[in-house]
Amino acid sequence: MTSRFCCLLLVSALLLLVDGSRAQVADPPEVNVSQPLSRQVTDYEDFTGRVEPSESVELRARISGAVEKVAFRAGAAVKKGDLLFEIDSRTCQAELNKARAELERTEAQIKKAVADVEGAKKLLDSRVISQAEYARTITARDDAEASRRVARAALDLAQLKLDSTKVAAPINGTIGKPLVAVGGTVTANTTALATIISTDPVRVAFDIDERTALRLSRVVSEGKVKVKKDATYPVLVGLADEEGWPHRSKIDFADLRFGPQGTARREAVFANPDAIFLPGMFARVRLLEGEPYKALLVSIRAVGRESGESYLYVVTPKNVVERRAVKLGRQHGSLVAVKEGLTAADWVIVEHYRMIDRGTAVTPKKVPMPESPPSKRGGKGTSSPKRGR
Repeated sequence: MTSRFCCLLLVSALLLLVDGSRAQVADPPEVNVSQPLSRQVTDYEDFTGRVEPSESVELRARISGAVEKVAFRAGAAVKKGDLLFEIDSRTCQAELNKARAELERTEAQIKKAVADVEGAKKLLDSRVISQAEYARTITARDDAEASRRVARAALDLAQLKLDSTKVAAPINGTIGKPLVAVGGTVTANTTALATIISTDPVRVAFDIDERTALRLSRVVSEGKVKVKKDATYPVLVGLADEEGWPHRSKIDFADLRFGPQGTARREAVFANPDAIFLPGMFARVRLLEGEPYKALLVSIRAVGRESGESYLYVVTPKNVVERRAVKLGRQHGSLVAVKEGLTAADWVIVEHYRMIDRGTAVTPKKVPMPESPPSKRGGKGTSSPKRGR
């Protein structure tokens, strides 16, 4: 009885194993599959920039003296030519009066010298004086004319000093607080008076790395980008409280050399009529690197990597897993462009692909390609040309 009972148990166990194997064969594992998204994209690179005024002037006194008047309010808008400071002008006015008197004295000397030359010429014709005496009158006249030129130069210099006692705005812009008060003493070409900045337009400056610069140079040389140089690349900018990149311009300045940190400065100019941009603000900068093109995009979670190569698991029409080597492009958010190795009709396993292997029979469950909303923060990749306009 015991032997017969053991045989029955063994037979039952074998039947259960066979039934389990049949169940596995009958029910292949279910996997989520999606077809790649086909979209118009543009390659880009993101940077952090800083807003700078298009012009900045530090006013300095050009004449020494005491400040008699401050003619502006800190933070006020000023126009070119507006009076800002007045410096004690009494000394300069005295020097101007002296220079004017000296010029008048030389004018009188010239009149006398000219008359002497005319009289000496008549005496020379009558042979009353010698040629040498006549020449001396000519020399005296020339000396007087030279003295007049010196006096005129001194008068111009005195006038310039007097004009320098009134400090006017050299540009349109916004002026900061005065750095000297009424009664304070300033020294010529040394004492700072105030700073004026121009904020419409503004500049957004950022540093580009060597790798990006080399890539841009190559795509230009290969004819993939229709720009003459990287100083004309489109630039999108967004501020801290803005979604996307609503401001558009282009690079108008490219530094000619790279610094010790391997970066070179780039600048773009933006109109600022509403004073949205303030100097010193940080800005998100997106540098567009070429023309829009159509690309196939898949979830980055579907991509596997091994020995420096990328691959995807694709389900064939016979519901068998195939490992497909692919060449990837730039990443955008949770999606990445596939340049080679994939077609729009392929079904890609988008999740849990590590639990299966090539040649495995599966039950595909068709789902939309997983994607998360593109971040407004920095990154590398591709973007829709509509985004950030």
